[in-house]
Amino acid sequence: MCIFTAATLAAAGSTAAAASTAATMANVGMALSAAQGVMQYQAGRSAASASRKAYAQSAASTTSAARRTMDRTRKVQSEEQIKMAEEIQTVMRDVRKKQALLFTSGLESGVTGQSIQQNLDDFERQGVEFTVASRRNFGNFSDRIEDQLHETQIGARDKVDAMRYQVKAPPSFAAAALQIGTGALNAFNNSGIAETRAAAKAAGLDDPITNRLI
Repeated sequence: MCIFTAATLAAAGSTAAAASTAATMANVGMALSAAQGVMQYQAGRSAASASRKAYAQSAASTTSAARRTMDRTRKVQSEEQIKMAEEIQTVMRDVRKKQALLFTSGLESGVTGQSIQQNLDDFERQGVEFTVASRRNFGNFSDRIEDQLHETQIGARDKVDAMRYQVKAPPSFAAAALQIGTGALNAFNNSGIAETRAAAKAAGLDDPITNRLI
C-alpha cells in the first residue's frame, strides 16, 4: 500500500469519526434544546395557572370584604330608619295625649272656642315640624350612606380590575414550538460547523472558520 493511499484512508477514517461525533453532538444538542423549550413552556403554564388562582382568591376576598362592609352600612341605615320612625311615633303619641288632655280640661272648665283650638293646633304643628325635621335629617343621612356604599363598591371593583392586569398570560403553544424548533436548528447548525472543522483538521487543511491551520 502506498503512502498516499494510507494517508487517504487515515484521513477518511478521521473524517468519518469526526462526522459521527458531530452527529452525536447534533442529536444531543437538539434533544437538550427541545427539553429546555418544553421545560420553559411548562414553567410558563404553571406560572400562569398560579397567577390565575391567586387572582381568583384575591378577587373573591376583596369582593367578600366589600360585601360585608356594605351589609354593615345598610344595617346602620336600617337601624337609623327604625329609630326615626319610633321617635316620630313617640312624639306624635305625646301630641295626641296633650291634645286630648287639653280638650278634656277645656270641657270640664267650660273653656271652649278659639283659645282651645289654637292650643290644639300648636301641639299639632310641633308634631308635624318634628316629623318633617326627622325625615329630612334621615334623608341627608341616607344620602351619605348611599355615597359610602357607592364608594365601597367602586373601590372593590377598581381593586379587582387592578389585580386582573397582574394575571400572567399562558405561553403560546405555537411560539413555544417555534422556539424549540429554532433551538434544535441552531444545535444542528453548530454540529455541522464542528463536523466541517473536524474533517479539515483530519485532512491537514486550514480551519474553514479562522482560515488557520488547526
